[in-house]
Amino acid sequence: PRNSLRMEDSGVTDKTALQALATLVSQCETLLDRVDASDPNRVQFAGFLEAAKRQFTRHISSVTKDESSKTETERLAAKSETVASLGHEMDQFQYKPIGYLESVFSELNGCPRQGTLAPHSRGRIKIRKDLDPKNALRGMTDYSHVWLLFVFHRNTNTKYHPVVAPPKLGGAKLGVFATRTPHRPCNIGLTVASIESVDGDTLTLTGVDLVDGTPILDIKPYVPADVIQNPKVPGWVAGGGKPVVEQISRINFSEEAREQLRKALPSLKFYDTEEEALKAIEEVLLLDIRTTHMKEKHTRKVYGVCIDTVNVVFEVLSTKSDDDHGESPTQEIVVLRIEEIPQKSKR
Repeated sequence: PRNSLRMEDSGVTDKTALQALATLVSQCETLLDRVDASDPNRVQFAGFLEAAKRQFTRHISSVTKDESSKTETERLAAKSETVASLGHEMDQFQYKPIGYLESVFSELNGCPRQGTLAPHSRGRIKIRKDLDPKNALRGMTDYSHVWLLFVFHRNTNTKYHPVVAPPKLGGAKLGVFATRTPHRPCNIGLTVASIESVDGDTLTLTGVDLVDGTPILDIKPYVPADVIQNPKVPGWVAGGGKPVVEQISRINFSEEAREQLRKALPSLKFYDTEEEALKAIEEVLLLDIRTTHMKEKHTRKVYGVCIDTVNVVFEVLSTKSDDDHGESPTQEIVVLRIEEIPQKSKR
């Protein structure tokens, strides 16, 4: 609009606004070049553009004159504030999730630290309808794995901490960027999952380490070039999923727990057989999902974890004898019972 470039009486001095106006003038010049010379409106448009450029030049000159009357300190402070403000505005990005993950893990407690450590864990992503999911997922079954770019939406930490204490280090601290902690300045995560199937708008995955409802920002195929042979990593990472402080040696299921699981099978969303469900539970429990706080809080080491639609209640027993000097404590888990979780009715 003609009035959008009339600045003499507008009082516009903000650097961001001036840059935006300069961009607008440049775009108008580009448009003018595309107008046919025989177009009767071209002359009028060219005249209007030249007048706008003269107004813009005069306004810049007046702003520069005002700036020259300031002290050097004032000019530097104003410049710093403008640049910081401009950078802050330009460096913020907004993305709409392409879909949300439906996962076997309804709670944060129980999610594996890496999905590859629990290959029987499962999840589904339903792609947004406006993204034309059937076409968007075309060719996906030609791959075995995908990268998932997601948001740590359950991260309640509002204050940035440059150092964190990974659970596997028993209280020792490292820099946030040297860990996979969800408590990051930008709460974005990256994980690998295995493709089980593609059905219409839904991608079903295994080896999932994300909680139910996780917003998914993007899906990318995993390709051979993504593999780094023999990367350098610290010892606590090279040990895989088992903590440095203590290890879970085996998982035992009570007969009562097995019978309860059989009865719960019809209500499970992700598993059709008892064998699959037992394997998934075993993989999760072998990773010792307990936090340091949980270990210290319980006198009797009995805990619970939600997997699919059941609550798995288990006890941790020490199996280290007094003669095992110099070795890490070894523990075993006994699954006491498996309880069905009442499902909320959909509105």
